[in-house]
Amino acid sequence: MKLLCNELKKEIHQLNHDLLPISIISTSSITNLNELDPSFMYFQLLKEIVFKMKYDRKIDIQQLTNYCRPIYDKDEDERRRIIEFQDNYSQQTPIWWYTLECFLYHMLNKALRTMEIETIIKMAFFIRDLHEQFKQLHLKLDINEIPTTLYRGQGMFNEDFE
Repeated sequence: MKLLCNELKKEIHQLNHDLLPISIISTSSITNLNELDPSFMYFQLLKEIVFKMKYDRKIDIQQLTNYCRPIYDKDEDERRRIIEFQDNYSQQTPIWWYTLECFLYHMLNKALRTMEIETIIKMAFFIRDLHEQFKQLHLKLDINEIPTTLYRGQGMFNEDFE
């Protein structure tokens, strides 16, 4: 039974990495560059809302963890991470949490790819904190003129890449 569970976890992990990113501008808008894809404009508005919303970190963390618990109710490792996130998350740790192989990375990427508005709104404080920490890191590295390369993987089959 444990072997079956481990295999299912591997399959779920691979499926999460195999989703392809969406195109920002549709091929039909290439013919008329004066028209923007409505989903692109919608996403820009959503981004502005997320960055300008007022947050109460304690309440927002509680709401996000309450939202995540039923999704990961059968995954003991993720349940522990959700508790750890609720107990230990701070505005200084979003990059650490995002790069950790856990529910946050998977939920956020899937929500952004598939435009799951409810999930994006639940994660809005985290998105903004992540954005702010990347800005601070960029400024710090830019001042020191340190060349920077950042990676976060997206699994793809060779056929999809070509």
